[in-house]
Amino acid sequence: MAMFIALMKKEWALSMRQKPIFLSLLLFSSIVILLAYFALEVLDVKPKEVVPAIIWLAIVFGGTLQLNRTFDFERDEDVLDGMRLIKNIGTPFYFSKLLVNFATLVLITVFATFVATILFDYPLFSEVSRIALPIFLGIVGISSVGTTFSTMVMVHHKRDILLPTIFYPLIIPLSIAVIKYAQGGDVLWLKILLAFDVIYVTASLLIFDKVMEI
Repeated sequence: MAMFIALMKKEWALSMRQKPIFLSLLLFSSIVILLAYFALEVLDVKPKEVVPAIIWLAIVFGGTLQLNRTFDFERDEDVLDGMRLIKNIGTPFYFSKLLVNFATLVLITVFATFVATILFDYPLFSEVSRIALPIFLGIVGISSVGTTFSTMVMVHHKRDILLPTIFYPLIIPLSIAVIKYAQGGDVLWLKILLAFDVIYVTASLLIFDKVMEI
């Protein structure tokens, strides 16, 4: 626990130094929603069913930028080799990165939902109970698997292209489950979403130590 707390303090200190990058994530997410708005402008009435999908796309695309920079400090400062020598650091290190990514994606979600609510005149207060759970579970899934894959590609010189290439196909089933459940509330999609969360988190915990050794 002491190791985990120390790692979280490090992550907090790093986050406080990177506020401009966080603002760029919010801007990028807003652009995704704005483009979707103008793409649907030809419709006289914009169906509220599309809004959860648009919010989710903004989270995924904005979140990819965050996931891609998960290990920037460890890579740029050459500290990862030293961290590998610390016994049993794998799981606490993974969870410290996971929580930072999760928290960042939650903030992106809040901002993207606010923007989408205004542009699409979305009845957020009446719909929040329907969209909050699938989006929350979706963020858990993409944060867990995204953190692991960021570790795998962080030393690759084309990591900015490589991560989305392997990350997006992997989260397609999760994304479909998020959108379908948010749109219709079918319990089957909720079960699928929960199953993928369990698979992603479990698999990430099992392979993260091995990935750290690469």
